[in-house]
Amino acid sequence: MQHYNDWPNAGAFNALQAQTQKAKLEVSGYFPNYLAGTLHRAGPGGYHIPRAECRDADFACDHWFDGFSYLYRFELVPGRDVCSEVHYSSRCHVDGVIDTARRTGRLEGLTFGQKRAMRDTFDNTTSTQPPPELTYASDPTNANIGVSIREPMLCEMPDIKGQRKVLTFDADTLEPLGITRQVKMHPELKGQLSGAHAPHDPKTGEWFNYNLELGPKTIYRVFRANPKTGKVDILAEISDRDLPPAYIHSMLLTENFVILCVFSSLLKNGGMDMLCTRNIMDSLAPLKSSSKVTWLVIDRHGAGLVKKFTSPAFFCFNTTNAWEEPNEDGTVDIMCELFEFKSLDILHRFYYKNLVSNESNTAAFNKAFNKNCRISKTSQLARETGDLQMCNPNYLLRRHRYVWAAQDSGKSSFFDGLVKTDTETKTSVVWSVDKHTPTKPFFIPAPNAQAEDEGAILSIVYNGMTGTSYLLCLDAATMKELGRAEVGAPVGIGFHGKHTPAAR
Repeated sequence: MQHYNDWPNAGAFNALQAQTQKAKLEVSGYFPNYLAGTLHRAGPGGYHIPRAECRDADFACDHWFDGFSYLYRFELVPGRDVCSEVHYSSRCHVDGVIDTARRTGRLEGLTFGQKRAMRDTFDNTTSTQPPPELTYASDPTNANIGVSIREPMLCEMPDIKGQRKVLTFDADTLEPLGITRQVKMHPELKGQLSGAHAPHDPKTGEWFNYNLELGPKTIYRVFRANPKTGKVDILAEISDRDLPPAYIHSMLLTENFVILCVFSSLLKNGGMDMLCTRNIMDSLAPLKSSSKVTWLVIDRHGAGLVKKFTSPAFFCFNTTNAWEEPNEDGTVDIMCELFEFKSLDILHRFYYKNLVSNESNTAAFNKAFNKNCRISKTSQLARETGDLQMCNPNYLLRRHRYVWAAQDSGKSSFFDGLVKTDTETKTSVVWSVDKHTPTKPFFIPAPNAQAEDEGAILSIVYNGMTGTSYLLCLDAATMKELGRAEVGAPVGIGFHGKHTPAAR
């Protein structure tokens, strides 16, 4: 089948081949020595597999967020002046999930967007027994978890199977080690939903997140975790009648406050629809422009909820940064930077049938999607800033100027470039190569940097012409290529990851 806009990306959406042994990659150009260390990446490696019985049709995941989770590891070896070698390995950590899908033709439990057969839905609505997704398997290969990576190498995503859980894996071999549930961290964290991105204070080492309990009463619990001591504190428990449950991907953090923004991605009927649909997508209410977004400001030092604001409706995946600006009268302004969407269309775009370049519905969906995104010059400029963004990590919790992101300019059915945005001048610099699909950029600051944008960008890029991927290195200031390391095989297009510097 023809690829959308002649920009092939299908091979990177179904890259199911694992490289469990370290492979030395061919390098062209160079990687600065301060990049020495390990880049871990997590996300879906594939979505389409043959069934166990030949007479059965192939099985396919419907939504990108439900794709079979893989872990990827790039090791950059320090040399005299530049990195001397780059090694690569990968591993599928959901063999149990894939095995079940091969045998049964479905994903068990609650998912993000997997459509259910009519019989499954009927059985679920008529059964009086507790649904199987509210029980847990001890085998970590049965946990399809794969969004973000954080210290101490925890890989996680919003889990809908009864309670929030975290997968721990070996940072060298990528083997899954076990599963930890939030309720084990603190007995009050018994809710079903949580954020995919727990904001982190680089000075204190603390992590912050929320836990959402669905039921007759909606309860948001905002908590703090100290990985050094293992202590977990509930900072606020919020349960207002006018505060509905929502799908909230990420939060914001400043020096003194945690900000939980309840976006306009609201769950119908208090989230109870998920008992029938067994997925988030079909449980979301349409975004109404008349609705309000609620901002909850929680004190980090024990004072609980200190402010509650509302703003016009919008949806957000990823927040960039937040900081405080004191005023002369003693008050404080909280500045929040994030990428907002005026509808939930972006969630529907992430169905594989709309996302993969050679899927049947991709052309029709993207034609409508691109038309809706090009309303005005302001909208076009906003779109050029992309998504899966980050700022210089040394500027977290304080004002920053530059943001790096994956760009979607409409050339392909997915990302088609990497973009650096100057938030002061409202200008951008783009790296883009025809038929090359990048993933999230990682900014690594140069040692003793004098400028905010002094450093390098790492991104895994899929070459649609060769059907293989490479690790790309850009000068973060100019967005010019410094080097690349060829994998020789496709690497799955995933969400996020983490660069860990080598010990010095």
